[in-house]
Amino acid sequence: MAGAFSIPYVLQDGSPFPERDLIIFLAAGVILFSLIAASVFLPVLAKDDGKSTEETPQKSERKAHDIMLNAAIRAVKSEMNDENKAAALAVVSDLSKYIRQAAGQLTAGKRKDIQKQETAINLIATRAERKEVEVMLDENAIASDAAFKCDSWLDRKEMMLANRANTQFMTSISEIGRVLGHLFTNRSQKPNQPFMLENAELFRQVKLRTSEAAIKAIRAHMNDGNRVVALSVIAKYERVIAKLRTWNQGKTEDPFNQEKLELQMVAIQEQRNTVQQLYENGEITRDVAAKLRRFINDVEATALKNT
Repeated sequence: MAGAFSIPYVLQDGSPFPERDLIIFLAAGVILFSLIAASVFLPVLAKDDGKSTEETPQKSERKAHDIMLNAAIRAVKSEMNDENKAAALAVVSDLSKYIRQAAGQLTAGKRKDIQKQETAINLIATRAERKEVEVMLDENAIASDAAFKCDSWLDRKEMMLANRANTQFMTSISEIGRVLGHLFTNRSQKPNQPFMLENAELFRQVKLRTSEAAIKAIRAHMNDGNRVVALSVIAKYERVIAKLRTWNQGKTEDPFNQEKLELQMVAIQEQRNTVQQLYENGEITRDVAAKLRRFINDVEATALKNT
């Protein structure tokens, strides 16, 4: 604009400068258009950036939380083997629950859906156990009276699963010892034989096979929608298998708790390493890193307290 106004009014011969008014008009028009365009389009173009910047702290914390927990899951899976498989699946299941809680997915309605999924999966597993008992009967691996008692126990379990929305897993470790003593005991038939020990070993073999059949059936019905719940139920069956495999081997302590604690420490250390890496890379702020570290400390304290 200054250049346009510096144009002289007349030429050296005294005639008016040609199109001076038009030049000034065009210069003013360009300036005016630039101001109007900036006022209209800049807020529109900057709207998304402003919105994302406003939500950055919360999004950053949630995203970092997911990254941290997924890294822990990968670390636990890398340490998983045949001996600690039950404990590893239990830890992975706990970490998956933390992810869903952080994402706000565990609403009241979602919890009911999870309970329904767990009931359905347990029913699938129970029916697979029943089929395996029938196979063992056909193979003469168990007698008909033993198979009848297994079926009766599975009938009660299936009935409770079908009638209870908030079901509990019926083959808990505490029940195994009680069942070992009572499931096949019938002293009136053969009083001269050690039936309790004999039947306990029979039950161990039956439960090992039926649990493996249940896991196979669960995996066959597992999909992206029920994967977390399915892995949780599988972890319980794996713990039963691990417990039964160490039965009568002179082990006074259940290795599951120690293996689970060791894997929890692996997961916790991986979470700490991930938080530190995210902070050093500038992906999270100091405040977010501090919150995540407090969460890790709380999880560690809970794990140590429960040992």
